[in-house]
Amino acid sequence: MSEGNPPASSLGDVSAAINRLRDEVDDLQHLAAEKKKPWYKTMSNLTSVAALVFAVGTGSYSLWANATHDAQAKHDSLIKILQDIMSLRLESSNSKLNAMAPEQRAEVGPLLNTKRVVLLAAARSIVRDIAPRVTSAEYNVLAMESASDSDFRQAEKYYLLAHGVSEPGLSRAVALRNLGVFYMSQTPFKNFESGRKYFKMSADEVRDAVDPYSRYTLALTLQTWGLNELASGSPEKAQPLIDEARTTYRAMPDWFPQGRWGLDDLERSLGYFPGSNQKTR
Repeated sequence: MSEGNPPASSLGDVSAAINRLRDEVDDLQHLAAEKKKPWYKTMSNLTSVAALVFAVGTGSYSLWANATHDAQAKHDSLIKILQDIMSLRLESSNSKLNAMAPEQRAEVGPLLNTKRVVLLAAARSIVRDIAPRVTSAEYNVLAMESASDSDFRQAEKYYLLAHGVSEPGLSRAVALRNLGVFYMSQTPFKNFESGRKYFKMSADEVRDAVDPYSRYTLALTLQTWGLNELASGSPEKAQPLIDEARTTYRAMPDWFPQGRWGLDDLERSLGYFPGSNQKTR
């Protein structure tokens, strides 16, 4: 080794030290650049945000799925309860109950009604939880049951909701007809003009339809409206309605028995109003 030249090992150590220093400077520059980047351009932050979004999304979907399943289960329960209520109505009016001895009927009748009241309270509770899922037909049942308990304010609310959620056509015609009956009935909410308005809206909803069931629905609305006019003491208003209902029933095809049944029911119902047969035929 020549005097005045540094040993090779010393040169290697210096070179290594310089390389380490260069690496440290590069790291510092990279770190500084990262700090200058917006947070959303930093990979580590993006990864964290993506993980958070995924977790929130997954959690939200799970909550939605659970809520949807819970709402569907409650709706299924509502349908079952309403079916049970209607079955109790039939059971309360069937021949078996009428054939019972008076003392038996006095015992069974109140029990059936108590069961119906309990079921109705359960149905109302479920409806409050799943209102957006309740159909027009379901609201109509709740309205009729409320009216039968003389809870006319609640009945009106349900009848209006039945109209509000009804689909155009038959569903809406039925909901409107029920409102007509409600407002022309002898209750604290009696309003003949409102009743007539809803009856007319019901008839107009299906008046231009040509299928037999829509024609039957029209005839039934006219019949119901006319009978309510007779009950309210307005035979002059009832006559054209009864006549049109009878004509509509008679025009139905032979293969559609509801036309014949409706006509029979109309003539039988007119028997409750002495003199109406002669006036309306």
